[in-house]
Amino acid sequence: SVIPLQIWNEHGITSYVCGTPLQTLEYSLDFLKKAFNNQKPKLVVLETNAIFRSISLKSIILTNADTLFPIYRYHDRWKKVSLKDFSFTVKNDYVENDKGYRMETTINAADSKNYMKKSDEKATVNHKNKRYINRIAELCRENGAELMLLSTPSTRNWDFKRHNAVDELAKEMNIDYVDLNMLNKEVPIDWQKDTKDKGDHLNYSGAIKVTKYLGNYFSQKNLFTDHRQDSNYNAWNEAYNNFMKVCEKVKKTKKG
Repeated sequence: SVIPLQIWNEHGITSYVCGTPLQTLEYSLDFLKKAFNNQKPKLVVLETNAIFRSISLKSIILTNADTLFPIYRYHDRWKKVSLKDFSFTVKNDYVENDKGYRMETTINAADSKNYMKKSDEKATVNHKNKRYINRIAELCRENGAELMLLSTPSTRNWDFKRHNAVDELAKEMNIDYVDLNMLNKEVPIDWQKDTKDKGDHLNYSGAIKVTKYLGNYFSQKNLFTDHRQDSNYNAWNEAYNNFMKVCEKVKKTKKG
């Protein structure tokens, strides 16, 4: 739902999407610990659907095992293992030009008839998940980063009960919470055109709208410096130009 290179072009702010399918909070915490080893983000944005995703004991054990023994992560590529894979030095030289965004232009309309129907009820956030959220918040504070909760538009995953629960949690933790499902005027998602899978996720046209709002929101926080004219960030301008070339190819293919 978020296009980092659009935020770069419009505001000169660098960002990265590091969400993974069905990501759980214990994995997010582990991921964040690794990110802080080499990165110094000023803002960490946690998408809130994971707050309601159950965390199994097996998942916790595998995440910890993966940290200690990376073979668990790479178990499905054992046929490709070579001698250099047994070295304990890792060469981190891969560059993700799209900064974590995956373009999807498929349109599969959603049924939004009962979407965000108002309710005074609250969904339940279990104690285990609350502990992980607090640990994520504490890790951010220790590393000088601000934590923000974000609910991206989804007719399938979000409702007023979940909004109420996260809103209360954010107030308890004294952190920012932005629920884009509540901002129909500011982020005018067309559920007939802006979703790729019947309301579960947004497609490119929907992501443009979300990103436009978030870029303005981030810019107004006065946390960031506009680096568009900084020659040290030329690689971001190159990445944006390459991204737009891909967008143009997609548009021509659709017209054809």
